[in-house]
Amino acid sequence: MISQSSFEMLVADVFHLSDGRTVFAGKVLTGPNRISKGRCTLLVNGEERASFQIEGEMQFSPNSSDSRAISTLHDVALSSDEVKSYPNIAVILRGESATESN
Repeated sequence: MISQSSFEMLVADVFHLSDGRTVFAGKVLTGPNRISKGRCTLLVNGEERASFQIEGEMQFSPNSSDSRAISTLHDVALSSDEVKSYPNIAVILRGESATESN
């Protein structure tokens, strides 16, 4: 059975890859152990900046820190410099992810 699971990520950095993906890296504040495809909203200082489909979570080494990464094929107008210029302002991804249960 597939259900939806909410998640919220505090974004620490954003990367725009040559294959067209945008990757958000940060700490997942609430949500499942693994985030899969779904829809999310980008919030900057509490204001909605964009809504888009996510491709899901990218895998890191099991020894990595608690940073996690979520990718999208959507062109998101947000730079790494902009994210880092918000030391006291939250850049948040909030959305729904499909999860499988037995």
